[in-house]
Amino acid sequence: MRILTVGNSPYNNTSSSVVHADLLKFLKDSEHDISAAVWHHVSSYYMFDENEQYWFEDGEERICELTILPAETSKVAVLYEHMKVFQPDVVISIGDYHEIDFIHAIKRMYPHLFKWLGILTVSSFPIKQTYKESLDYLDYVFCTSEGGLESLRSLTDVPCECQHFYPQREILGSGELSDCFNVVACLKNSQQSNLGIFLIVAAGIGENNSNIKFYVHTNVDDDGDYDLDYMKDGFPENLVFPDKFVSFYDGIPQKELMQKFAEADVFVDCSMTAATGLSAFEAMSQACIPLLSDTGAHIDLMNSISLSEHTSFYPYFKLEAIEFLGEREGILNIVSQTELYNKIIKAYKLWKESPLLCMKLKNNCQKRAKGLMSNKLVIEVEKMVRKVAAEGKLTLAVDSLKNKKDLAVVS
Repeated sequence: MRILTVGNSPYNNTSSSVVHADLLKFLKDSEHDISAAVWHHVSSYYMFDENEQYWFEDGEERICELTILPAETSKVAVLYEHMKVFQPDVVISIGDYHEIDFIHAIKRMYPHLFKWLGILTVSSFPIKQTYKESLDYLDYVFCTSEGGLESLRSLTDVPCECQHFYPQREILGSGELSDCFNVVACLKNSQQSNLGIFLIVAAGIGENNSNIKFYVHTNVDDDGDYDLDYMKDGFPENLVFPDKFVSFYDGIPQKELMQKFAEADVFVDCSMTAATGLSAFEAMSQACIPLLSDTGAHIDLMNSISLSEHTSFYPYFKLEAIEFLGEREGILNIVSQTELYNKIIKAYKLWKESPLLCMKLKNNCQKRAKGLMSNKLVIEVEKMVRKVAAEGKLTLAVDSLKNKKDLAVVS
């Protein structure tokens, strides 16, 4: 089957990129003919081959060729030209609801020429009403959070379901406690990370508690962003930043980041949004107690952890947040300094005063994360691909956007 995926470059470090990469590898293993059209691909870093073609590679294996999508205004034309050549049976989009307009533009003109599945990594709710038309053209949707599913269902009748993204990860942490209380945060340097609040709180706690150590994994070295050297000089020594360059596109190896998680007792993510909760899930798999902002996929993840037979992790370790109206009229969440300070100190007291209980909670988090690990999202997507494709298809035979020559082929 010919499948075209459209989304953030599978080489990047966003959760949508990781979903994209895992899906491409699974579709390749399932012996489909695949191609990927991607944005945010750093062509100066992940360069083309001797034939000036870009490829997504997994080690030594070439998974598929990449078509690089340009700026927003040109995406439709480039994607359409690629589709005329590749002629996909099914198109799978990966990303937020506001990242599918250019696919919708083609689907609207030729609604029967390909089936369209969406993996929606919805960051903020509610989904804006103006995107309803785009969403209505989808044949099926997978949402990565219950909140995203609820928001989608309130807007459209497109068949949909929730499938969390909890991929397989190597277990490195054992849940043991060290002589120092270790807190790790994995935050992109963006408005939606609440990075500044975390740094202020961590610096304040670190000055008065020598047996607490913070590690901040963030891309503070990009042009126009925070000055890494200045931040290292301006904060206490027990607030540690990465020595290597870390960016939106590239970063330290996955195993090295997982080792940072494995060395920690608590993971903090006070982001304003949570489309998949991937970083928090990865930290849990390494036996971290997660302190998470009360939003999106974080809520689903915390609800999955049991403190006892009848009590869930949520709401005891959630970070209460104040809602405000953000970009595209979506609700964003800001965690206060007081809230973050109190929850970190609460976890610290648990580590200091009840080490056995703390270790039990860490092990419980890891056990639950291990139980959640699966390839279910990509498996279910591939199953749905086969199902919708079996309903029939039309082959694309169009010379240009203005010259329609649709050729129907009955399957």
